[in-house]
Amino acid sequence: MTRQSKKSHAKEVKEKDFCICLLVFLTSLIFTFSYRGEIKGMLLPRSAYSQVMGIVVESHLRTVESRGYASQIYYVLYRYQVARNSYCSDRINFWMIRTNGGIAAEEAVLSEYPLNKQILVYYQRTDPSFAVLDPYVPLTTKIGLSILLFMLFLSTFGVVWSFRRWRRK
Repeated sequence: MTRQSKKSHAKEVKEKDFCICLLVFLTSLIFTFSYRGEIKGMLLPRSAYSQVMGIVVESHLRTVESRGYASQIYYVLYRYQVARNSYCSDRINFWMIRTNGGIAAEEAVLSEYPLNKQILVYYQRTDPSFAVLDPYVPLTTKIGLSILLFMLFLSTFGVVWSFRRWRRK
């Protein structure tokens, strides 16, 4: 291999490293952004929530299409009042995953929240519009969140490092 071809090969490797790091960074960033509400809820301590009674105003299965497949998922909307202001939310938990147990599992969730049922709502004191019915976060979800945030940090470092390496002559 000549000296020129070694330099050319090294530059190609640096460009490839940069592109891979950038792709991982952007994927982590998009995932983090799309689940920002769940992540915010998982990072809040339980003491950040106050409780108030609310009422279920919608409870039904909803058809969602993705990649040509239709599936039915639960949809629960509830209303609650804080300091004379009325709020609505559809967040049940922060687990970031659906039941994945088929229609029977989705209907089981709906049976817990029938229409007009009085429910306990946890809302954030500093932002009453941010509410959830079950603020408990399982350990497996916390581990998944830790991995996601670590990937975001690591890919940010990788992008900066590979860009500096790529720009070096």
